Amino acid sequence: MRILLILAALLLLFAPLQSPSHAGGLRPHKAECKGAVRAEDASFDWQNKGPVQFLASLQSDTTGQRTVFCAHEGWIRLGDIPELIALLASKTPCSSVASGFSSLIDAGSTVGHEAAYLIEGFRRGSYPPTLNSTTWRADVREIMAWWKRRRGELPPSSGGRE
Repeated sequence: MRILLILAALLLLFAPLQSPSHAGGLRPHKAECKGAVRAEDASFDWQNKGPVQFLASLQSDTTGQRTVFCAHEGWIRLGDIPELIALLASKTPCSSVASGFSSLIDAGSTVGHEAAYLIEGFRRGSYPPTLNSTTWRADVREIMAWWKRRRGELPPSSGGRE
């Protein structure tokens, strides 16, 4: 009986992230995972929580690095961007983020930098957008110009990503 309970608990913990496409939850999206889903990735409820909640979870360890073993496509939504823009200037310490494909350990970041990294994930269509948030360089002026163009406040630029 005890073994059945343990197996059921493990199934509930890992089953939602093993599927490459998630139909349930408040934030259904595609998640391409590297190998078996690790407990670190399963510790955040990607299907029901958004980027601002993820940033809050990063603040619980201000000197660490969170490894994200799945590429979450479509998880960050256009409606999340205003809240992330509002956090760009934050110098509050938090963990950095690394893709499961990265071998670099480079811990520690700020909420503002990670908010910019989440915006970059929206722009590229997948989170995390690069191997490491610490090696990616945020250009807040460019992000703000992109956001103003996106909202129709500036004419389109001759290049760049939309």
